[in-house]
Amino acid sequence: MAFAMCEPGAAMPDLKTSIADRIRAKLDAGDLPRLGPKKMWGGFGKNNACDGCGNPILTTDIEYEFNLGDKRTCRFHISCAGIWQAELRRRGWVHGNGAPPRGRSLPGKETT
Repeated sequence: MAFAMCEPGAAMPDLKTSIADRIRAKLDAGDLPRLGPKKMWGGFGKNNACDGCGNPILTTDIEYEFNLGDKRTCRFHISCAGIWQAELRRRGWVHGNGAPPRGRSLPGKETT
């Protein structure tokens, strides 16, 4: 199943797949950022698609949003953001504070 990364109007996901499984699959495919942002904003949704689960973030939902370096914006439901961040930590791609592990290169990044 293909999704447009960080694009509004992404395809609706298969409802039989758990949200955590969808987020893991997107990380595996490189469709979600593998580093946490330096800044993240929160507020009410604007009916944009969640980049984690693919479902709309309703105006009654809390939305977390951050910009990527290439001018794209990623949006998550508050719960999807938590799953995404927990999965980054579980994989050892970031520490609890969002920093990459010392001496370990991340996919696509060189350590110095």
